[in-house]
Amino acid sequence: MDRKQRITKHLLQSGRGVEIGPWFNPIVPKREGYSTLVLDVFEYDELRRRAQSDPNVPRDKIQDIEPVDLLGSSSELHQLVESAGLAGQLDFIVSSHNVEHIPDLIRFLQGCSKALNESGVLSMAVPDKRGCFDFFRPNTSLGDVLEAYRQERKKPSVGQMFEHESLYARQYLNGSPTSGFNVGVDPASIRPSGDLAQGYETWLARVEKMPDQYFDVHCWVFAPASFERLLRELRFLGLIELDLIETESGPGEFYVHLRRASGPCTITADQFAAIRLDLLRREQDEACITALRYKSAQEGNEEDKGEVQRLSRECARLRDLVEEYRLSSSWRITAPLRTLALRSRQMLSRLHG
Repeated sequence: MDRKQRITKHLLQSGRGVEIGPWFNPIVPKREGYSTLVLDVFEYDELRRRAQSDPNVPRDKIQDIEPVDLLGSSSELHQLVESAGLAGQLDFIVSSHNVEHIPDLIRFLQGCSKALNESGVLSMAVPDKRGCFDFFRPNTSLGDVLEAYRQERKKPSVGQMFEHESLYARQYLNGSPTSGFNVGVDPASIRPSGDLAQGYETWLARVEKMPDQYFDVHCWVFAPASFERLLRELRFLGLIELDLIETESGPGEFYVHLRRASGPCTITADQFAAIRLDLLRREQDEACITALRYKSAQEGNEEDKGEVQRLSRECARLRDLVEEYRLSSSWRITAPLRTLALRSRQMLSRLHG
């Protein structure tokens, strides 16, 4: 199953939906038969202009940019869908590497549930912090998103901006930084790409001289278990009306599928506490692969496995030698002597017993 199939596997292709910010790489394009409304902050002509001036955009992908149907921010998804007369009628919403940029995550999720119909699905591809430039940033907590919700935050906080500047990670191979890496790479090859003092100066200039300007950063940082825990916590507290279908890990991202809830959360406090504890422990397990000690222990285990395999091969060789000797003529000739020796030992044992 490829990436696109993992994202779309719970979607109804014949249904109507919204894709958030697909730019030149749409997941559910109209040309493939999807009835999709494109949501973006830029109009079609501006998206093409930006793609043409960006050397990282393949030239043959510019033609894949589709006209924008809903012009605005994904934070206003519900209002945009409502203005199109489609509130509560969408079969699906697709978001690829978008949710981490949204300043008010809770309101976005609330907007999705209002936009979806009774069986509608929200499918997201989310960057895994262990396989991207968020490598050194702490996981987003429930308190973080609650604070943004209470503040009705419209742009990234100054703290989120500083973390982006000061902890932006790269993988260094042969002394050269690479722009992308996957989960599970050698953690010794990952380090912050900039100087702390320089990052501080950049941040300070933006905060003091451009306080009203919007600087796009990752507001939220997740690994699979941490995001699942957050979603379940929000659902349990009655802050969102979306039920988790599943999460699935990919090389440098993970996939999350949610369905509009049919009613209030019915799970008991004890049941939820057990689920939450399991997820908290899974978060610890997830985090360990970014540790140098984990890598060292893993290499030690590989050495142990090699030694076990070597000893297993030696034992097999010795068994073959024994079997070869057992089938030889000398083994058959000496069989009566071995029988006599065995009986003698048995008689002596009875005498001394």
